Amino acid sequence: GNVHIDLESQPVMNLSDKTTVVAKAPEKKSLSASEVRFAFRPDTHGLKDAETAGPGRLTISPSDPKSGERVINAGQFVMAFGPRSRIESLRGTAPTQVLFHPPASAPPGSSIQQSSADLLTAIFDPGTQTLREVRQTGNFLYQDSDRQASADDARFDAQTQGIVLLGHPQVWDPSSRVKAQKIGIDMRTSTATGEGKVQGYHLQSPPPGALPAAGALPS
Repeated sequence: GNVHIDLESQPVMNLSDKTTVVAKAPEKKSLSASEVRFAFRPDTHGLKDAETAGPGRLTISPSDPKSGERVINAGQFVMAFGPRSRIESLRGTAPTQVLFHPPASAPPGSSIQQSSADLLTAIFDPGTQTLREVRQTGNFLYQDSDRQASADDARFDAQTQGIVLLGHPQVWDPSSRVKAQKIGIDMRTSTATGEGKVQGYHLQSPPPGALPAAGALPS
């Protein structure tokens, strides 16, 4: 009944100069679901794993102010915890969706970037419990305003704010389409880079009532 689990990462210590140590704000995570089942370790009584009985939502507030809030939705969540009851990984089953909200410093009108796929795995740093990577597999789709992308697999790096697309990746907008063996997307600059057998297409504007035609550009 309206279950909420709040997790807070360990503070990350940074040496700002030779004498001063500064602690970054912790990353905050909040899981909500209608029902959650827990399993504990028989020897230490620490948390071993947890799973939602149905759909769940994980909201992540990064410690870096340059990164916006991330919301992960899934048909079911399964979480694995380490010996010290620290979250290590999270698996989500279909349908999965990730919403990347713009940071507070983003220009007005910045859009929410979103992705969806059949399965999702989130990996957390075992020491600090901060989000390290999100992997999405099966029918991956990505949208950033009028730009979209698709692939078989995608990996999001929380530190670089980049996504690597593998398995028939392609990126397109209303006027162009690019295919390659591997495509990298920089979410901070909204730019994409293709590697290996790159093919670009310019989608010509059709006359009224006609279907659009594609003209190939040099790779």
